[in-house]
Amino acid sequence: MTAIKSQIQRIDPSADGNRWIQDLNETRRKNIALILERDGLDPVIAAITADMELTETSTNRKMLENIGVSVPPGVPSEDNAVEFIRTVTGGLASLNIFVTNTNGLTDEDLAKKLHSVIDDEVRCIAPNPYLAEFIDLSDNRSSPEIEVDRDRFLPTRIDPVQDDE
Repeated sequence: MTAIKSQIQRIDPSADGNRWIQDLNETRRKNIALILERDGLDPVIAAITADMELTETSTNRKMLENIGVSVPPGVPSEDNAVEFIRTVTGGLASLNIFVTNTNGLTDEDLAKKLHSVIDDEVRCIAPNPYLAEFIDLSDNRSSPEIEVDRDRFLPTRIDPVQDDE
């Protein structure tokens, strides 16, 4: 069994991907304003409400395609598992979506799980330094004796810079 032994980097969105992200952000701002006007809620609660009630759904695979990340087709095999993991986790990180608790999975099992997970229906929320999504794979161990130190090589959330003003 191999294990990823080098840091996986975020994948920068393409120019079209950046426009798509800008469009998502603009739609989100409009949705939040609508909820604020309609319900008079606290802005944070209005943002959560807008995200849950008004934001379109998609899949992480489609979102990756929208930013120019090409996910290899088909179920990953042992031969292409590491490249699949790098592509998917690097692309997801650029959307502020992070995969956690993968140390109990072989590379092939992680790639197969990611192949399945990226087709789940999710809310299509633009990446934002104040929002992050986590895909927790702690209940998906390959076997009790498998334990690799992979999580430390996967992209992680970077806390936004705090203004002192």
